[in-house]
Order: sequence, then structure tokens, then C-alpha cells
Amino acid sequence: QPGETERDWYFLIDFDGSFRDRNGEVKLLPRIDPTKDSILKILATVGKNGESGLVYYGGHGERGLPGRSELIRSGTLNLYREILEDPSASEDTYLLSIDAQRIYGKEIFSVLPENPNTNCVITVVFDTCNAEGLLTHAGRLPFVYDGSSESDPVPSVDKLHEELSQRVIVTAARVGETAGTVVAPESDRTHGILSWCMIDWIS
Repeated sequence: QPGETERDWYFLIDFDGSFRDRNGEVKLLPRIDPTKDSILKILATVGKNGESGLVYYGGHGERGLPGRSELIRSGTLNLYREILEDPSASEDTYLLSIDAQRIYGKEIFSVLPENPNTNCVITVVFDTCNAEGLLTHAGRLPFVYDGSSESDPVPSVDKLHEELSQRVIVTAARVGETAGTVVAPESDRTHGILSWCMIDWIS
């Protein structure tokens, strides 16, 4: 947008999105297929560049026993199949990429720094069902806001570091909850409410 500093944006989307350039012309967003490999590669880039950034996921989030998923082509249909690996293990939350691969919280937060560089704020948004379950692998979160309540802060938080260096995580639903959705009037496509606000802002 006019007057803004230059920055890199990576759009991993499975639909056509548009934006207005500096001349006011409507153009399509450049697309990268949101496969598991692509998502983790972009996350690793964000984690290594040492700058502030926004990581935004809007899509399917599930919760179940550890395992893997795959798509099986049958005629004109893609069939989704889940394969359990350890029926005796505890359930965990995971995201589903466009290639039906599971992305667990431990894979996401292993490449995103728990303590960003000074003056660096990394904001992560999960607009998906069961999103809160991903935070099990997020590491130290000094402050947690759940609706109108605030958990007791960790007494040893360095106030100066807290203001200049933060990792902010936003989730659209608790464990066992579905995220709110809205139908886009111009396309009849269903989006998460947070995702629709993001798309509307970009366009």
C-alpha cells in the first residue's frame, strides 16, 4: 500500500484472492500450494529471519490419536484416509494441509523461536477448530487471555523484554470447539470468521 515499508508476504492458499496495488489496480495474489512441506518451509523462514512477522493459518484443525493421513484417488474423487500409529497414546491437535498431511504443534513451534530477537514480535493466528490444543507444544506463554479472564502472570517476567520482544498466539477455538465461520457473499465460499476479516483487509 502507498506509504508503507516494503515487506515479504507468502500466500499459501487454495483459492483466488485479490488485492489492490499502489496504482489502485485489482490483482490476484501470488499463490503457493499450502502443502505440509510448503507450510513448514515458510515457518522456518519466519523463524530464522530475526524480524517481526505474522503467521496466519485458516483451515482444518482436528484432534485425534497419533497417526498420519493420506489422499487416495478413486476415479474423480479424492478419498481421505487416516492411519493410526499408536492407539494407546493420548490425543493431540493437528492441522490438515491441502495434501492431507498432518501438521502437529510440535512441528510448528520447533521452527518458531520461543524468545524472538529484541524489538521483534511474532504473531501466530490459528483460525481453526481445536486450535487451543496446539499450544501444548508452544513452550512458555507468560500471559494467557481466555475470554474475559487473565491467568496469573509469571512473576519473573522481564517487563522490558516483554514489551520489546514477544510471541503472540491467537486461537479461534478451545479444544473440542468448532471455530466460527462465515459465507463470503460474492463467492459462496465458507471461511473462518478471522480468516474472512484477514481476506477483506488484504483486498
